[in-house]
Amino acid sequence: MDKSAGPVARPTGTRKVWAASKSKDEAGKPAPVRVAIDFDGLLQRTLALPVDAANYVGMTAGKSGVLYLLQAAQVPGRNAVSTLKRFDLADR
Repeated sequence: MDKSAGPVARPTGTRKVWAASKSKDEAGKPAPVRVAIDFDGLLQRTLALPVDAANYVGMTAGKSGVLYLLQAAQVPGRNAVSTLKRFDLADR
């Protein structure tokens, strides 16, 4: 993903957010994934989305600046319907 595109500023300080190792240990198992979070300037890189409060059960990134939100019914049941919503950061 190109982090230079979009309204969110590039992180400063430690830029390594996560790294996966493809090496294997002595038993031939994949080495565990090491996760590091860059907390420097985190509040400047977060964005509150102006969406209605709802029972969102999923969020997936689309093309640059687009999010898809999956909204489930408030009360699950036989006729419960989920709704897929598209949110474009350019339209906010």
